[in-house]
Amino acid sequence: MPVDRSFRFAVTFAFALAAFGTARAADHRDAPTILTLPAQADINDVYSFTSPANANNSVIVVTVNPLSGFVSTTNFVSGIDYLIHIDNDGDAIDDLRFRVRFTNLNRQGIQKVNFRSVGVSPTVLAEGRAGRTLTLENGWKLFTGRRDDPFFFDLVGFRMGKFCTEDPEDPDSLPSNFFRGLNTNVIILELPTSELLAGERTTFGVWASTVIDDRQVDRMGRPAINTVLIASGRKDAFNAGAPRNDRRDFGAEVKANIKAGFGRTDADAESLKNALLPDILTRDTAQPDGYLNGRALADDVIDISLQVLSGDSNAKDCIVNDSTFLETFPYVAPANP
Repeated sequence: MPVDRSFRFAVTFAFALAAFGTARAADHRDAPTILTLPAQADINDVYSFTSPANANNSVIVVTVNPLSGFVSTTNFVSGIDYLIHIDNDGDAIDDLRFRVRFTNLNRQGIQKVNFRSVGVSPTVLAEGRAGRTLTLENGWKLFTGRRDDPFFFDLVGFRMGKFCTEDPEDPDSLPSNFFRGLNTNVIILELPTSELLAGERTTFGVWASTVIDDRQVDRMGRPAINTVLIASGRKDAFNAGAPRNDRRDFGAEVKANIKAGFGRTDADAESLKNALLPDILTRDTAQPDGYLNGRALADDVIDISLQVLSGDSNAKDCIVNDSTFLETFPYVAPANP
């Protein structure tokens, strides 16, 4: 029955999200090693969508440092490389790579940011002050700083095993966005869509990674892949891996988990595995935005993931976005007090 499948998925989803730390969701606190590192190395979410201010531009948003200001400091930290990877020919290998680095805070509380392309001819694209919009010579825009966490999800309800429960006499059962009022650190890049594409292709893929001392410690493309579909003992290996090897190294595991945890047939699980791996957020710019085609800030990725993986088009967590997004750069709402 569809209801049984969606409920079973919800329970499995809940236990997966609750396995590490209180803020484990799309990719927040997703693996054992990341819990031992500065929270600023932890990637929360990756977004890719058409600029609301200019239909010819694309926006890429990477959020890190979950619960910024609660479990960590509010600034970025030096010693972490933040990488944005772009695959524009569909081979799951980056064709464009950008690196963001930060200095330590100075005595005035100011932090400097360095943004550069990485590859055969590395080029510094911008340098300036974090917390401010940097406009590059080519018209690109970059913002780094602390903003409202745009992710929304009833984490507490899922941890309690209460799937979309609404009991007015039990306030603890009412669906509530755990991330309401919480902040994160963001890296936001806007640039012409044409510069992300190759030849006549209309598609590209994006993922982010963090590197410390030349060691990749986290990576993410689509939401909840590592969190839900990879076993606890393999999550660090997934974070250290490369998308081009995802089907080889993790395909059988992802397929088995979809079959066992979500009650899907072998054929359905195979199709879903191939749709979700490699872990790259893909976008066809000739089609309307909306997850799984890219990811806009307001996309309800929890509901969509529930529906895709359970096969129940009515599955949901009863949480709607409660952030106010901006129509102009940098689009993500300012940090909450």
